[in-house]
Amino acid sequence: VFPDRKLAKQETRPGFPAALPAHRTLFQMGSKVFSAFCLLGLLFPQVLSFPVTDGLSVLNPWREQDVVANGLKRIKRAWVIPPISVSENYKKIPLALVQIKSDKRKHGSILYSIKGPGVDEEPRGIFSINKTSGVVYLNTMLDREKNDYFKLKAYAVDLEGITLEDPTDLEIVVVDQNDNRPVFSKSVFIGHVLEGSVPGTSVMKVEATDADEPGSDNAALKYSIIAQGTPQLFSINSDTGEIRMVEVGLD
Repeated sequence: VFPDRKLAKQETRPGFPAALPAHRTLFQMGSKVFSAFCLLGLLFPQVLSFPVTDGLSVLNPWREQDVVANGLKRIKRAWVIPPISVSENYKKIPLALVQIKSDKRKHGSILYSIKGPGVDEEPRGIFSINKTSGVVYLNTMLDREKNDYFKLKAYAVDLEGITLEDPTDLEIVVVDQNDNRPVFSKSVFIGHVLEGSVPGTSVMKVEATDADEPGSDNAALKYSIIAQGTPQLFSINSDTGEIRMVEVGLD
């Protein structure tokens, strides 16, 4: 009897101004375009973030949008960075995960650091940060069965070591892959049944486990009997592992 793996299914910009009439001067055209962009800057301050490298998100963990009565935007400090997901067994190391930023000083005059499990606590050296750019890196392959979650603290200080921001949490979730084979709980299962038993009589139940993420498709099991001779007297429930008689003939 072998457990079969159930394969997991792996998984405008704002419009330009309308064309200007031909009698307008180039100066007028430039003024209108300039005014349009200034207006956009007033309406959407600090909303857009741009990647430092291809696909790398820039996060401002110490900054949040809020609205006051007069409709203007104001800055509210200290919001939580959403969890960052990274797949286990990722081999293209080092991998840039995210960039964190503070706006308390101009670029180059802020020093960033991270602390916690995976950095300066066991298991050490998994994550690091570029102290001047704020880019957080993954330095080694992850194994979800060993560590499925990391919670780090991010810090920002000036060049003299004076704290600019309160520490903020940086959560990293390790995404499961279908990388573990099912394992039986015993090397041999022994069942008992009386001779002459009728079809449907329970003989035994086999059990197996999978180290992949519980409840996910990666950990789903199916049971089957791959050989039993002739005549075939037994069947197995593919979901529960229970073996029953299906024919008479035990003597």
